[in-house]
Amino acid sequence: MQLRNRLALFATLLVLVSLAISNVILYTSYIARDTASARTRISTISPVIAADFAQAAASSDPLRTVLATLHGSKAYSAVAILGYLDSGSTVELTSQTGSPVSVRAPRSLWSPTTRYSTVMLPNGPYYMKTETLPAPLPLERGSTTLTRIAFGYSVAGTRSTQRQLLIILIATSIISLILAAAGARILAHHALRPLTALSDVVTAIRTRHDLTLRVPSTHHTDEVGTLTDAFNATFDQVETMYDQLALQLRKQHQFVADASHELRTPLVIISSTMELLEVHPELPKEERDTLLHEAREEADRMSTLISDLLLLASVDPNDQLREETWNANAFIAQWMVKAVHTVAPRSCTTTIAIPDSLELQGDEKGIEHALDCIAANIVDHTPETASAALSGTAENGELRICIDDTGPGIPDTLKPSAFDRFTTGDPSRHEKHNGLGLAVARTIITAHKGTIDLQASPSGGCRVIVTLPTVDRTDV
Repeated sequence: MQLRNRLALFATLLVLVSLAISNVILYTSYIARDTASARTRISTISPVIAADFAQAAASSDPLRTVLATLHGSKAYSAVAILGYLDSGSTVELTSQTGSPVSVRAPRSLWSPTTRYSTVMLPNGPYYMKTETLPAPLPLERGSTTLTRIAFGYSVAGTRSTQRQLLIILIATSIISLILAAAGARILAHHALRPLTALSDVVTAIRTRHDLTLRVPSTHHTDEVGTLTDAFNATFDQVETMYDQLALQLRKQHQFVADASHELRTPLVIISSTMELLEVHPELPKEERDTLLHEAREEADRMSTLISDLLLLASVDPNDQLREETWNANAFIAQWMVKAVHTVAPRSCTTTIAIPDSLELQGDEKGIEHALDCIAANIVDHTPETASAALSGTAENGELRICIDDTGPGIPDTLKPSAFDRFTTGDPSRHEKHNGLGLAVARTIITAHKGTIDLQASPSGGCRVIVTLPTVDRTDV
């Protein structure tokens, strides 16, 4: 059963119970009011009957006296009086015949504990009160005595009104129940419309595999509106994570393909060289030395490539770095000396303006390797006639390292992917480098909470700006 049907059924049952309780209360209160009214009328006539029966008992002919009194007084025009004879039968003293008439009455009417009850007489139902006479009243020359009497008024009209009221209550309850069921279903359908939309969207996402689908916002602040907003926000995050995962998978596949290609090239060269040396042992010494030198260069290239790949795979920006601390000024000065030799024969200028109190924290060898990769990038992508400029300054508690060159620069189309693995700018120079330098540099710098940015140099070449957080010893 659908949720809306269950809610409509529950609401209908609730209305049904409420109507039943209210109708029972109303009907019983109406009956209680009629009963109280009947008892009031009976209590009014009770003293009169007691006095008349006492007077008849003192006469010489009690039966005639009682009958004459009951039929001659207007007070008894609407009253029915029953008598219980010592023989066990019941007679009606106020019958239209003018004499006692035997009638059927329930035995419970004459029980000593009975006070009020309803008796069905030939002319309809009567509500009666039962009383015991102070002394038995002899009837028919003393052969029969009257020990108890019951008297009361007709309730035929009241019973008819009660039946009409019951019919009205049942009819109105049925109509109200039908209206309540229809209204509950309409309200349930309206209230659950956002949940229906939510279910439809979830089903569509599952069947169509479309994470862009969303539930239309209700702009309500109730629980359903909150659920809708939470669902949409959750699937926004799921879609973002799915896109990121898909991008990472594509990058991983491309990385594996590029790594396989980069590793295959030196392996093929080394294998070919070794095979050539085995097949032709008679080669001149000069040719053998040349082949061995080329094989050694390819082995070194493959070793560097594997080291960089291991570094990229092992460094995580969220990992805890070593807590080394060293002087920033001395470190940059030492690195610049090495960088000048690395970019040679290109001319290189250096500038250092770093307070001696500043220190760096983290992995000193790692940061040095990242800066070496940037310097090696100059060698790989600029001609020997180009020049370079290295500067180190301190700004706002950060170490800023600027590396400029006058080479051809980086095309705008290549800038978004310049820090990706195996990105190479000049295909003709691809055999001389593996395209991992900037990727390694960014990985290490990011792990140290620093930044690395690629810009166009004012001289027309490329500018790399590295920033690293520092600690001032004067503040410690």
